Amino acid sequence: MATATIIQIKRTANITAPTVSDLAEAELAYSQDASADGAGAILYIESVNANASPSIHKVGGKYYTDIVDGATANNTAGNLVKRDGSGNFSAGIVTASLYGQANSTTIANTANTLTTARDIGLAGDLTGNVSFNGSGNVTLTATIAANSVALGTDTTGNYVGNVAAGTGLILLGDTYTVTNNGSSNYIVNGSNNPTLTLYRGFTYTFNVSASGHPFWIQTVSGAYSSGNLYSSGVTNNGAAVGTITFVVPADAPDTLYYVCQYHSGMGGAINVLTASENANITLGLGNSGVTAGTYGNATSIPSVTVDQFGRVTSISNTAVSFNTSNLGTPDYVNLTNGVGLPVSTGISGLGAFQSTLLAANAYTSVVAGTYGNTTYTPIITVDVYGRVSNVYTVATAGNSGNTNSGTIGSFTRSGNTFTINESGVDFSASIAGSDIPVGTATQGNLISNAVTLTVGSTMANSIAQLNQVLGKLVPASPPAFPSGSNTLTMSSATTSSRMATGFAQFYNTSANTTVAAGTTIAARRAAAYVTSTIPDSGPGDSGTLTLFLNDASAGSRALTTGSDNGTYGANLVIGDNVDYGSKTGAAQGFWESFDANGSGVAKPGWNSVYITHSAAGTTNTLTWYYDDSNPAAPAFANKTFTETSNTKIYSSTVPHYTSATSFTLAAYISNLSGNTYPTTDTFVTGTAGGAFQAPASITYSAAGVSTPLTRNLYVSSGNVAISTTSSVTTGFGSSASGPSLTSTNGYNSSGASTFTVTGTPTILYKTGTASTMEETTLTFGSAVGTGSGLAARIVNPGTTDNPAYTANASTFNSQTGTLTANCATIVGAVLKHDQANYASGYLPVGPDLSSGRTGAQYFTYRFVRTSVSKFNIKFTGTIAGLWVALPGSTIDTSSTINGWVDMSIAYGGAGVPGAGGGGNGSNGCALGGVVTLNSSVSAHSKTCTFGTVSSSDTATNEIYVRIKLTSGQTVTALTLETASN
Repeated sequence: MATATIIQIKRTANITAPTVSDLAEAELAYSQDASADGAGAILYIESVNANASPSIHKVGGKYYTDIVDGATANNTAGNLVKRDGSGNFSAGIVTASLYGQANSTTIANTANTLTTARDIGLAGDLTGNVSFNGSGNVTLTATIAANSVALGTDTTGNYVGNVAAGTGLILLGDTYTVTNNGSSNYIVNGSNNPTLTLYRGFTYTFNVSASGHPFWIQTVSGAYSSGNLYSSGVTNNGAAVGTITFVVPADAPDTLYYVCQYHSGMGGAINVLTASENANITLGLGNSGVTAGTYGNATSIPSVTVDQFGRVTSISNTAVSFNTSNLGTPDYVNLTNGVGLPVSTGISGLGAFQSTLLAANAYTSVVAGTYGNTTYTPIITVDVYGRVSNVYTVATAGNSGNTNSGTIGSFTRSGNTFTINESGVDFSASIAGSDIPVGTATQGNLISNAVTLTVGSTMANSIAQLNQVLGKLVPASPPAFPSGSNTLTMSSATTSSRMATGFAQFYNTSANTTVAAGTTIAARRAAAYVTSTIPDSGPGDSGTLTLFLNDASAGSRALTTGSDNGTYGANLVIGDNVDYGSKTGAAQGFWESFDANGSGVAKPGWNSVYITHSAAGTTNTLTWYYDDSNPAAPAFANKTFTETSNTKIYSSTVPHYTSATSFTLAAYISNLSGNTYPTTDTFVTGTAGGAFQAPASITYSAAGVSTPLTRNLYVSSGNVAISTTSSVTTGFGSSASGPSLTSTNGYNSSGASTFTVTGTPTILYKTGTASTMEETTLTFGSAVGTGSGLAARIVNPGTTDNPAYTANASTFNSQTGTLTANCATIVGAVLKHDQANYASGYLPVGPDLSSGRTGAQYFTYRFVRTSVSKFNIKFTGTIAGLWVALPGSTIDTSSTINGWVDMSIAYGGAGVPGAGGGGNGSNGCALGGVVTLNSSVSAHSKTCTFGTVSSSDTATNEIYVRIKLTSGQTVTALTLETASN
């Protein structure tokens, strides 16, 4: 018996296929499928391929044997089909290519079309073409080539060749009278919306009287189209009442249309022929531009210009002018008088027609008369003209009396009693100051600017008046301490806080100054204190100044003449103790003033201070709370930042968050209070950052914290959970930073803490389309042509710089469009050569663009405007190429680069750009300077020109712009603007 050969087969514990590292060459492995009773079990073997590399092949297994065993001759979905006993098999639709020979008779009897359609055409002077596929009859339309029929040789009848008008002559066409039948139709020369026939080179007149129905000539049928008006040779197009003149150009299209601007039913066709097509020709005089009329009269001379044909081409009137420098002396003079000039007295030689002089200013207000005598002195005022302008008198001062003689023996006084002994006789009288006259002054004057006295003024009254004057001469004294409304306040920094609960407040004053928990107070966080200063008070040279701290004297000073500046008792501060006149600028030597304030050290708890002046007054009592607790700043723990909801929008197939997307910030916070806590219930505030708006603030109640807060809440242990949301910001951009939360407990600079979201993936966001880098709505910085709407990206027409294109290209779908390896992107408001992997490190997760995209990438966009022959493209960034196309124009063929013209090459200077037939020899279109390539530029604006071609010359009025980017190149701003050259 032969020796048995043992073949070992490896197996897997599941249906996973083995790898080349699991097997050796020719080794078998079986992937079992115990969970499905072997339904998915497959037998594998390892072998080597053509380049000697190991490879795994499927060679059998229950998976395949089940498929073979399930074969049936019936038409059963999902099963293999085998022939039945007759050798046939059953199936539904079989799709296959038919080769070999078939029954031609059967095919001929049943065929209804040709396999390939055939063209039937005419060539030569008579041309035409039609496609025939056998499905039905066709009609062949033929066209006779222009100038292919010789008049008189190939034809019979009356014909006229081309006729051109000479100078001064025009080919007169018909004159049409245009009215309207309501809004139903135009009536042209009595017919409703007739078809008109016009000839090239002829001049036609339309006399329009159709108010409210502007009459327009345009190139398309149907309703009025502002983008397709025909203006060549048309004067006053669109008139509702007036004359429209149409000199039909030689290149006018074969068919035009007249339409009403507002009513689509009002209009008709205009067939345009050439004069050689048997037209009736009438010659007329052309308009020379002169306004008809009569020129020249008694005051105007006609000025006439005549051309070589004898036609008046310009005429105008010129006014007759005269030289009046020697026309003689006028017989009328108007004279005016100056101040003080008398009436015409003394002026002679006035003519019969000359005016007399006015004398409005000849008089003053002085009353005529004689002033001054022995008892009155005249006071006289004279003006600059030497005239007396004012005069009056005042009494002349003087005195008189009698003189008696006698011998005075003695003169004595006892109190108010005076005794005079004259010749041995005593004369006594009691005299008060109010009874004694001043008498006659022998020095100085009784009358001055200060006091007016007479010889009869009493001593009492005179002294009182003098004392009043002296009182005015003495400077004002400083205000009595504490200087009116001045009050003591705390100059040292305090914090407006609320008193916490859960502890006994200590007070250092004799009165209980504690407050209820939750009361707002001015808390001082340090023991030292400094009050405000009571300034410039008095008296500063007398009395005693004392400071009381917590109802006890804490500093005192008796004020004396001279400086008492200094600190007393470590709390009372006196400064600026000076002569008050030095402060006010008044005379010195009368008063002293001083400043005073408190400065010292307080005790924990409630404190009070006031200052009193024994010769003046006392300040208010200042009360404050010295809070000696010092909790650490609030601490954030277990911080998380997670997406809560998302709404996406796409740009270049890359998803961006909208502002409807929100993220949740969550954490635990400790250290909420000391002896006090902040006055606001909002203890966590949010700040916007990066791609996120400010998170919603959090209040104590929202976090489940009761107020008033307990003293030292969560300082030694515990914390409170907080949670808030932040929405993605508006606009268009990207950012790798996030928002932040800040919490404070009100204790100095260390009393605040911030939780800032960092290390986030790059967030892409997009809400609104205001950005100039929005691929669906690229904006115009200023007007370009006529029309509306913004520019938009189109599907990339190809993979090269200048691919072939077609008009009416499809707009690129930012979400579902195909982004090829040659397509640049606009992501985060930046147009760029994109090789980013948006599947990693970005939110929302997007496509992986990191491979196979190293080559040039393109961004092509389109805008629609009429009347555009040139415009500016403005951008910031770096590009590798910039081309423009005008689909449907002659540039399609004049350009040798598939209809594109190049902004990096200067325009050829005239005509249509393009290096091909009909072009000016250059594919360049840059006017006034070429675009900068491969170097970074900012607000770089260059003009593109189509030369003599305009977007109005095309059927679609489209303009394409194509930008090329290479690795690392980006554009951050892109607009279209009015041409600057």
